[in-house]
Amino acid sequence: MKELIKITLMILITTLIFSFLYAGNGAISGIVTDSITGLPIANAQVIARKINGSGGGRAVTDENGYYIIQNLAPSLYTVAAHACNYYPKHYPEPVEVVAGQTTSDINFQLKPYTPPPPSERGSISGLVTDSLTGQPIANAMVKACGPSCGQARTNENGEYLIENLIPGEYQVTATAYNYFPKRYPERVVVNAGQNTPDINFQLLPRLLPPPRGTGSISGVVLDSLTNQPIANATVIAMLQLHRRPRIFGRAITNENGEYTIENLPAGNYIVIARAENYYPKRYPELVPVENGQNTPNINFLLVPRSEKNRYEFENQIRKRLLRR
Repeated sequence: MKELIKITLMILITTLIFSFLYAGNGAISGIVTDSITGLPIANAQVIARKINGSGGGRAVTDENGYYIIQNLAPSLYTVAAHACNYYPKHYPEPVEVVAGQTTSDINFQLKPYTPPPPSERGSISGLVTDSLTGQPIANAMVKACGPSCGQARTNENGEYLIENLIPGEYQVTATAYNYFPKRYPERVVVNAGQNTPDINFQLLPRLLPPPRGTGSISGVVLDSLTNQPIANATVIAMLQLHRRPRIFGRAITNENGEYTIENLPAGNYIVIARAENYYPKRYPELVPVENGQNTPNINFLLVPRSEKNRYEFENQIRKRLLRR
């Protein structure tokens, strides 16, 4: 009995949480039918995409052709439906979603088609590589969707071939483990009995743990007024990666203000020191690191955070800006 009460309470709490989270959202619903027979189409995909900005949702029709796309933020959406052996169709006008309401009767009548024989089908081929190294990516998945859908995995050379595609325009995407997915920027045209080549992808790697190197950076962190060492200061080393600096190593100063950042790959680093009650400071130049070697004497004089020092510090910044 107690277990039943616990389960009931959990269901009630979950329902209340979801009701609170999605109280400001709306939905889109409708029916998808065959344009010739008028019969419902089960397992059709209906997709809603926000017109201004990212976001949207999708749903699959049931045996009665009914669908409902829930938890949509209030906005205007484009809505499209597609199903196997039917031509895809876009709803002719933007669909408005209102908070707390369902926009109903967004219906679709899809026109059926007879797939051509294999001899009249085409294919898409290309290459998937790493955008940073240019090396081929094996076992990447490439999908093509249009009048029909197909997919293929790349071989050890990053090559793929998607066959048995019905002629028409296709949207092609590539995905791979530890890479960001990518959509081909244009629709790809497939012609009967022909291959459409050179549909290539350069995938950007996701942020993986930084490679461990054998170089290091060392130095000392001191108080700019007293010249005394600052213990427990943090010093970080960053490399420019994917258009933004990324931390590759850090170290904490000892009681003598000394630090060593180890296991750094070769490269030119941005080095910054910070400590409690002090203004952070960036080393004025990029710090070079070579494998197997230490780059010493990367020292810092940190300015204490006091009203007087803050005034002097801000004056120095103003003067630097005026000189530029």
